[in-house]
This record gives sequence, C-alpha cells and structure tokens, in this order.
Amino acid sequence: VRGWFPGTGALAEARDSALAEAEPLKDTFDALVPALAQLPAALGSDSPRTYLLAVLNPAELRASGGAPLSVAVLTFTKGRLAITDQGQTSTEILPGNELVSWRHVTEAPFPSGRQESRFVNANVHPDFRKSGEELTRAWRASGKDGVDGVVAIDTAALVAVLQATGPVVTEGFGKVTADNLVAKLVASYQKYGSDGERQSLNDELATAMIDRLTDGDSLLPVVRALASVAPGRHLQLHMQDPTLQQTVVDVGFGGAVSSPSGDHAAWFSQNGNASKTDVFSQRRLAVTAQLEDDGGAQVSQRMQVTNATPADLGDGTRTGYLTDWNYSTWMAYLPAGATEATLTVPAGWVDPTVWSDGMGRQFLRTGGWLDGGASADIELTYRLPAGRFPDGSYRLTVDPQPILIAPTLAVTVRSGTTTTTVEPGTPLDRIVEVGAAGS
Repeated sequence: VRGWFPGTGALAEARDSALAEAEPLKDTFDALVPALAQLPAALGSDSPRTYLLAVLNPAELRASGGAPLSVAVLTFTKGRLAITDQGQTSTEILPGNELVSWRHVTEAPFPSGRQESRFVNANVHPDFRKSGEELTRAWRASGKDGVDGVVAIDTAALVAVLQATGPVVTEGFGKVTADNLVAKLVASYQKYGSDGERQSLNDELATAMIDRLTDGDSLLPVVRALASVAPGRHLQLHMQDPTLQQTVVDVGFGGAVSSPSGDHAAWFSQNGNASKTDVFSQRRLAVTAQLEDDGGAQVSQRMQVTNATPADLGDGTRTGYLTDWNYSTWMAYLPAGATEATLTVPAGWVDPTVWSDGMGRQFLRTGGWLDGGASADIELTYRLPAGRFPDGSYRLTVDPQPILIAPTLAVTVRSGTTTTTVEPGTPLDRIVEVGAAGS
C-alpha cells in the first residue's frame, strides 16, 4: 500500500497505523514458525491441554521472580479456553502450603533428590528452564493433575496489560489502572492488618486480571503487552513439549540466564523471612573494568541494595508479612573463565561460598539481614583471562531479575589513561549489552 496517489491520504494513514501494530510482533511470529505444526495440538486439537498460569508476587522474591501466590489452570479443548481452577495458592488452591516431595531437576544449594519443599518455593533457581520444570513437578506432587506447561507473569506484566486494555474494577480496590496498580498493592500491606483480609482482596484482583488476560476480545493487545515485558522476564514460559520449549527459549520467553562470551553480570535474591519488603527494594549495580594489555580484565561488580520499606511499616518482629526487616539469600554469577573471585559482604552476613547452577555456570552465594531503611554493598571481584577482549573493547551482558523496581546500572571501563563511563538510559528491566572501547 503506497498511498501516494492524490486523495488516498487516509489510506496511507491506515497503512501506517496497521504497520505500527504489526511490526513489533513480526520478529516474534517469524521465530514461532518452526513450532506452527505443534500449535494445534498445544491448543487441544487432539486432546485437552492444560497450562498453569502463575501470578508471581514481587513483594516476596524467588530467584526466578516472585512467589507464585495466585494461580489458575487454563484448559484448551479444540482451541476453546476454560479456566478450571483458580485462586490464592495458600488459602484456596493448596491450603497451608504443605511440604511435598518430588524428584527435583536442581542440585544443591537448591532442593535436590526428593527433598521436601513447597510449591510456593519451587521457582528458586535463577534460570526458568529449571524453575519452570520445578513448578510443573511441584504442582503434580501437591495432588493436582499434571499440566502441559507453565506461564508465569508478575505485577509488571499486569501493569502492561492494563496499559494496553484499560482498567478493571474490583469491590475492594475500586478502579485499578496501570498507573495505580502498584500503589494499591503496596498500600494493602500497610492498610490491612489481617492476612486473610488482604489475601481476599488480592484474590479478587487476581480473578479480575485473569479474566482480562483470557478475554478473547483483548487477545492481540494482551499478547503485545506481555511480549513487551518478556525481556525483563516479567513473562516466562516453560513447556513440556520439547519443540515448543525450545521455541519459547529461542524467542526470549524462556527466562534463561545468559552465557555470553565477554563479561557477565547476573544477580539474584531469594526472600528468606516471609516478608513482603522486596516490593520496596532499591538496587544499583556499578561495574568497573580495568582492561589489561594482554586482553584480560580486572573487574568489580558492586551491588548496592536498600531496603526502602516505609518507617511506619513494621510490627516489631523480624519475620512474617508485617515486618519491615528483609532477609535475602544473594547469588552473584561468575563469568565463564573468571579466576581469583572474591565476594565481599557486610559484617554479620553468611560467608560466601561457590556453587554450580547445574547448567555449566558458577555463582557465589551469601545472605544477610537488612532493617527497614538500611542499605548494604555486596562486591564481587574477579579477573578475566588474557585474550578475552583482544580488540581492547570491553563487552558486558547484564541479566535482570524480575523485580518491581528495576535496578539502575553504571559501567566504568579503564584502559591505560582512558576512562569511559556508560549509564544505559533505561532501568535494568531487560538483558542489557554494554560495549566500551579501549584506547
């Protein structure tokens, strides 16, 4: 459609509008072509297929995102969708969050073997290729029917959906929009002293959002909204079918941790005191690299974290929904080939240890307490081998953890007498690649 002929200006405008809708989806749809043959079966053409929709709460973090505190089971039969189960995990779906046993796909320090755990703790591995399978197995171990896949979304995804489709109205929260969703959720932890009352309100909101997500009339804007937040891992998919699973990983929807050839920064935290203070967590990652003549580098990654929980929140305890304290286990990935690694932590924190993630990568692990309003610095230092940057140009890939307040990032590169500082213009809510030329 050219739209240059006299009198066809409206046609040209319609073309531009249609292109604006279609172009952002083109790469995704192109990548999905290899899986088209499997899609009819995935939507129940031969037999019903079920998928677990897990709404992750970023107020209580796991390494792959928030705890799965609200869920729904989506069943497709010959392309028709039905919601066959939904509600708050700990009160309606799996009352009491009982310990269950399943054969884990993770290894220590994560649950391993047939170690008992809880469904709400199944996504503790940083890489969703592991956590998605753990959620699938934990769901079945909890006495539920098996599912064909897991779809995990969080608050940032819900904000994107509301922005694309308009507000929802609930009795407890009133009119919920993209602009006030986060504020309403955060305020609920201060306003309602009863866990049951707050969970009831959250369940009402989750039900309204699930209805919006599964509304056929909103399919295109919902898909576009979810695709837009997938780079920050606010949408993560895990499929039992190997072909579909490989496809979602290839298009960046699989929640995979990167394995880059240059330098790598990937930090993940795990809530350990059942608090909801992660919703207030503020983080800044500062990376400093000293390039060496042999093409290697000496690198420092400093994670600055602040527990910015308001002063009026806190019931005097250190654990539970109403505390202003935060205890987190931290995992900092080591780039491939790194040596002389050291993790410096605040006084009183757990001594750092080195672990394998079971996927060919290593990370250093620690943990410690932060009172409301307190800050801490965790610094990872290491050396990258000679020849890693043979052209004198530093390259860094940074992976995000899906949290509510995206961290900021600053990268400083020193080469000889030259110092270059790069601060990406957007928060760390997607995989970021930074390059800085040396002398």
